[in-house]
Amino acid sequence: MLRRVPLKLTAEGFLEILNQFYPCGYDFVYVPRDKVKARNVALAFVNFTDHRTAEAAYAYFQGHAQPMDPRLGSHIRVSQADVQGVDLNLAYFIARNGMADLDNPHAPRVFQKGRRISLLEAAKMHVTMQLLEKATEYMRAVEADRRRVPSASAYAVPEMQTVYSEKRDDSSGSSSRCGRASNGAETDLSDWSSSMQMAGDQRSLFGRPHQPPDRVNAEGSGSQVLCKERPDGSIVFFL
Repeated sequence: MLRRVPLKLTAEGFLEILNQFYPCGYDFVYVPRDKVKARNVALAFVNFTDHRTAEAAYAYFQGHAQPMDPRLGSHIRVSQADVQGVDLNLAYFIARNGMADLDNPHAPRVFQKGRRISLLEAAKMHVTMQLLEKATEYMRAVEADRRRVPSASAYAVPEMQTVYSEKRDDSSGSSSRCGRASNGAETDLSDWSSSMQMAGDQRSLFGRPHQPPDRVNAEGSGSQVLCKERPDGSIVFFL
């Protein structure tokens, strides 16, 4: 995930930069766009298909490997995401925007072995009903708690059977949730970005058995949990 992305950078420009060094090395790319201001929101998300490519990209975006493309500016920050995998990212996009937004020209780009596929095709392949239900539940809980305590730095939401990994500047990842609010505080600009892993039988939105894709998870089994359980059973997430 990249922060402080130049506001004029487009998804097409970001893909051109990625293809200079990592052709066919990613399967999900998203440059969120402000529909009112007609520009990006200073964030970019990319999910790489293997750990080696993710590490190389992380070094590049830090400026350690070689000079960065000037279109990236000089202030970007790269960090590992708490979402790993195209399936999780797609589930949150659909939960937040609905199926109708899959045709939006500024929606995420999904690739299979280097070939871009439609979001509808990608949803059929990767998104399950259970995954979408959990994504929707979490998104609504966070939004409800934000309305109740808008200035809080931690959100208490109903307990869900999910796993949340700590965000930190390390290796690489596909997304993150840090942004800057109008009051200067950091806030969540992409609720669909959370590290949710589900177990059990998963059926796709279209009734097909779900086939989990390969995903990058640089933190591994030793990742730290960015939440704690309260006595009443609710979970507090430190964002």
